[in-house]
Amino acid sequence: MATPARQVTEQLFLEELEIYRQEVAQCAQYLYAYLSIHALSANDNIRRGLNEEALFWNTMLGSLQTSIFISLGRVFDANNLHGPVALARMLRAAQALFSRASLEARKRPVFGDKVNELQEYLDGTNIPAEREFRRFERLARGYTEQFNSTAYRELRSKVFAHKVYTRNEQVTELFSQTNIDDLQRMVSFLYRFHTAVREAYDNGTCLRLSRARRSVHEMLENPRGHALVKPVAEEITESTRRVLGSIALSNPVAAAAAARPPRTPPGN
Repeated sequence: MATPARQVTEQLFLEELEIYRQEVAQCAQYLYAYLSIHALSANDNIRRGLNEEALFWNTMLGSLQTSIFISLGRVFDANNLHGPVALARMLRAAQALFSRASLEARKRPVFGDKVNELQEYLDGTNIPAEREFRRFERLARGYTEQFNSTAYRELRSKVFAHKVYTRNEQVTELFSQTNIDDLQRMVSFLYRFHTAVREAYDNGTCLRLSRARRSVHEMLENPRGHALVKPVAEEITESTRRVLGSIALSNPVAAAAAARPPRTPPGN
């Protein structure tokens, strides 16, 4: 006998959306901290500081690498109740929460007795159509299948979660099938998926993935400055720069060099 589907209340929807946000934030923190350390180590002064405490930094990098694959494996697990596929299914079951009437009820306390302003605001909003919900589910399934049908799942399951492969050549072969841009693309999708859903629910915007930069080199070369709200990937990248820059503070020349963005290697 099939298990009856859960009724999607507004409270349940918001709880699941927050769980998903936390999962995605972890993926971004681990990946972009790891990539930032490697990118910034191109600076001679930073690399010298890392080498002075090599055991500590190798421990940090190893921990981050393990966390990247474990967290992504959890998020993209086909049976995960809190992953993108599950959230996409919930969206389709919770379409009423994205209706004009539902948005109006949420915004009425904000506008108070300014009825005309509320009406003007609602006139500029978008109500997602069924095809938009279906498209999001296809995207979620596509990225989930990409992770689970490639070396990423094999690394997660047989190298990081369980010590199945013990020979270096086996592990090296798996890593040779991976790509940094793939990982950045996956994490970027997870973040943009959440942002699109949250904005559509809060503000009646189109249920559409927004553009977001994903290259760690671009983030390091052109930081977002003092923006109040930054994507987690941008925040952890800048935080890593500050931490690694501090290892050269005892030498003014080295400190100035560490504060400069690293040169982007050819081809990035």
